[in-house]
Amino acid sequence: MAGNGTTLTDMESEWGSAAVLILAVLLGVFIVVASLGNLLVMVSILITRKQCDRGYIFIFNLSVVDFLTAVCIMPISVSTLIHGDFIYSHAACVFNGFMVQVLFITSIHTLMYMAIYRYLAICDPFTPVHICKVGLMIAASWTLAILISSLSFGILGHFVYKPFTTQCGPVYPQDVKGWINIGIVASICFLLPLAIIVFVYVLLFRKAHRLFTRLEDPSYSSYSREVHVEQRRISITCIIIVVSFLICWTPIFAYLNYASFVHDKKSIPTLINPIVYWFSYLNSAINPLIYGLRTPIFKRIIDAICGCQKDSQSRKPPISEQSLTTTVANPDVAGPPLATFDADDLSVQ
Repeated sequence: MAGNGTTLTDMESEWGSAAVLILAVLLGVFIVVASLGNLLVMVSILITRKQCDRGYIFIFNLSVVDFLTAVCIMPISVSTLIHGDFIYSHAACVFNGFMVQVLFITSIHTLMYMAIYRYLAICDPFTPVHICKVGLMIAASWTLAILISSLSFGILGHFVYKPFTTQCGPVYPQDVKGWINIGIVASICFLLPLAIIVFVYVLLFRKAHRLFTRLEDPSYSSYSREVHVEQRRISITCIIIVVSFLICWTPIFAYLNYASFVHDKKSIPTLINPIVYWFSYLNSAINPLIYGLRTPIFKRIIDAICGCQKDSQSRKPPISEQSLTTTVANPDVAGPPLATFDADDLSVQ
């Protein structure tokens, strides 16, 4: 940093010492919140796994991705910001660029599979999605991310450090292979899963609306109506997670694609690069806060850690954690005859 007798780094000269300090402090906060918050979420799920349904596996996977982002990616960005340059080896640069891309692709594909899981659970509540299918979805998200990222530096391009950035990334396309790489990443890793997420959630809410409208019939028990409220809360939580991801990651997606197409790279303000990457890092810090505020299991764990265990134990466990029987109207029979199913089959966190 600048001071008496010290030399300004290139970034301090370009952006000013105050801007560099603000960016460094913000990222330091992101690192602490994202690492501790996501670690707490993972521990909470492991502790209460017998009370959790299979939907929590997706939350656990997202927490793993966010935790790795906090401990493997963000510290390098802080170091590069402070030194004004990437001070590590070429191998470290490749690893840095590779991990950024792998974790981004894994995140959005996990959200896509989580949406599909929720839809399957709502469409056929009598047949829970098998744990092996959930495992295959998680494995598919990681496998595709690793394969595409390997293409980005092994066959179709490579990762480099660009001046006035805080991380390594794919080289701008200069030939056909480079443009193919951009097309694959843009379509398969962002636009396609985003379209699937939107399409599935539209179908899900239409299906859920028809299902839960029946539960509002006065002839059904108060517990059935509680299921309606619980499922609405779960659906809103999933939407919040997806929306926060899009808000935080769309700027970097738009920036990288614009920078790839614009001829004069120097016309792009250099400060935009760290800002859009900070938005993506912010997502890793936001997610555990969403889980904690919206999910009763995590609230109880946090209460216990904070010494509020007695009060939390006095509250009724959320419906999604109960393996009780609830009721649903059977549309094929006149009147309101009931069919039973386990509440966990509908509960998808």
